[in-house]
Amino acid sequence: MGVNVNQIARTANLAGSVAPQQVRELLNLLASIDRKMELMECEKAEIDAAQGLY
Repeated sequence: MGVNVNQIARTANLAGSVAPQQVRELLNLLASIDRKMELMECEKAEIDAAQGLY
């Protein structure tokens, strides 16, 4: 993802704008990361509960 952000920033700096497709791609990547983080948080809560931590 860092590479994509850098590519978009470079394009914006050189061209003065970013293509809508690049923005959509970045938003999709961010949404994917958000979903994965939510799943990890749920899994952690289940593990903690099974171990009697919470």
